[in-house]
Amino acid sequence: GAIEVVALIVFLGYVFTFNLHIAHAYTHAPDASGKKGRRPSSQSGFWDTVPKDFGLLERFRRVDYALTAMGRSLMGSAMTSIGCAVFLLFCTLQFFVKFGIVIVLVSGLSLVYSVLFLP
Repeated sequence: GAIEVVALIVFLGYVFTFNLHIAHAYTHAPDASGKKGRRPSSQSGFWDTVPKDFGLLERFRRVDYALTAMGRSLMGSAMTSIGCAVFLLFCTLQFFVKFGIVIVLVSGLSLVYSVLFLP
C-alpha cells in the first residue's frame, strides 16, 4: 500500500546517497603528490583513468581520504535522520510508526554499509 511506496522511496534514496558520497570521495582522492584525482574524459574508458601502480597502499590512502572527507558528514546526516525519526516511533498512527522504523533502520544500515563494508 501507501506505506510501502513511501518506504521504498526513502529506502532507495538513503541506500544510494551514502554509498555515492564515499565512492565519489574515493575516486577523486588526491594522489601522493597532492594533485586531485583524474576525472575521466568523455572519450576514455574508466580503466584508462586508474593509475598503473594502483596497489594496496594506494587503496588504503584513498579509503583514508574518503572516510576523512565524508565520514563526519555521513555520520551527521544519519544521526539527524535517526534522531528525527525516533519521535515517529511513539506516534499513535501506525503509518508514522512504520515510517519511523523504516527511516531508522535504513539510515543505520546504510551508514554501516557505506563506512565499514564499502571501502
